[in-house]
Amino acid sequence: MSSLKKYKLARAGVELGVFDVVAIAEGLKSGRFAWSDDCWGDGDAQWGKLSDIAHALKAPVSSAPAPAVSRPVAAPQVQPAASTPAVAGPSVSSKPTSGWVAYAIFFCLLGLLVAVLFGLFRQTKWEYQHKTFVFPDREYIDQLQAPSRWEYTYVSVPARSARYTTLKADREGHDAMSAAQIDRERLKSLTEEMTKGGWELAGTAMEIETAFPNFGKDEYVTGLRENVRPQALLMVFRKAIPLEHGRMGIGRAKQDDMVHAYCARMGDEGWELVSSVLEPSSNIVLTFKRPKR
Repeated sequence: MSSLKKYKLARAGVELGVFDVVAIAEGLKSGRFAWSDDCWGDGDAQWGKLSDIAHALKAPVSSAPAPAVSRPVAAPQVQPAASTPAVAGPSVSSKPTSGWVAYAIFFCLLGLLVAVLFGLFRQTKWEYQHKTFVFPDREYIDQLQAPSRWEYTYVSVPARSARYTTLKADREGHDAMSAAQIDRERLKSLTEEMTKGGWELAGTAMEIETAFPNFGKDEYVTGLRENVRPQALLMVFRKAIPLEHGRMGIGRAKQDDMVHAYCARMGDEGWELVSSVLEPSSNIVLTFKRPKR
């Protein structure tokens, strides 16, 4: 048995001892050793795994995981016989790796922070393009922007004598000296009638007449003596001339079709619609943007 090749075993940087192939095979069966344990034999260039010498152990490699060990405990070393020289080999050194892991995590976090800050403060450069769609019916727009057009009509409400209310005021005789007044009933009915027809009162003007009473008697002052009084009330009514709005609907529909077609074409080229402004002239101004190439 002493002629069998011996191997130095280690687990997690802790040496377990020197064993021959028979002891190693029995340890594998009992669970003392695992195929993932490190091993080094006399003459080997470097450390390996027990699974690498399965042919020498004449035992099948088990895929079962190694038994969980909370803390590896060094197994008692087997003292070789006096005639068998001790197997010398490279020692397994356990180097601390936690420091390198901490450095790696730190640099990863630092790089992530730099990338986030670069993305926040980086300003995207844009190029812009403007497009104006002129409203098709310029004549209709001119009518909308022009002052309102009106049609006018005139109505006269006559005055009547205050003394003889059923007669028109006369310029001669005793009636010439009497006062005159506007027919208020006629004025009221006429105003209501015109308002129902869509007319509105734009202004009024009073017609004034002069009567000349002269009775030819000595007790009166000789000569002409004038008497100024209302003759009629002139009323001015107006009504707005309506516009033909059908042309507006046709023109707007045509303009909307042109705008939609243009926006679709710009979208295919990578442009994004930023704003759409309807000018007082009914023209539409579109603004597009996209990242500068």
